Amino acid sequence: MEGWCAFVDESRKPLRDLGTGRVAPTLLSHYAIAAAIVIDDLDSARSELSDIADRLGCPVHYNNLGHTTRAALLDEVAAMTIDWACVIAETSEPVRIQVPDRQIRDRTLATLLPYLAEQLHIEHTVLESRGKPGSGFEILDDHDHRTLQRLRDKKLVAGQLRIEHRTKDETLLALADIVAGARTDHLCHVRYDLYPRIAHRATILPC
Repeated sequence: MEGWCAFVDESRKPLRDLGTGRVAPTLLSHYAIAAAIVIDDLDSARSELSDIADRLGCPVHYNNLGHTTRAALLDEVAAMTIDWACVIAETSEPVRIQVPDRQIRDRTLATLLPYLAEQLHIEHTVLESRGKPGSGFEILDDHDHRTLQRLRDKKLVAGQLRIEHRTKDETLLALADIVAGARTDHLCHVRYDLYPRIAHRATILPC
């Protein structure tokens, strides 16, 4: 497993009403944080994702795509020739929209990171940065490092796991974005036909 790398992104969406399809008045949401684990050469994986974006004619950022393009994207991702898998840590029950993202992220990372480190022996994890240097939001990235340190202090994660943050310029973060977006669509009753196309690659960790 030496050389495996995980790319991590998150998605949070409000629960939809099954009858109307609109955001439910309960003000509940689901959160999923996905780790896309690339088993093949990273540059080959980046090249294949870039080719998919070229064929679709747009960047492969899940939330910016219409329903038809999302379906085409999931078909392309399901048919990728590179070897990849994903692990998704998700809320087992809907949570109130008022609960801060950071609180739920802590909870799900505390499940995801030990699994990556101890079960899959992954030593390098790349998370999408949530703030540009100097913007004031880089404190959110620092918080992820503190979460990892707490897990180390509790002996839940071995010392060899390291995390770093990159911007969306890292092509492979798009793979995690797609997985997380399709999963929260499924959990929140937005759309049920997309996530099953990649479900065979996924391991779900309820939190």
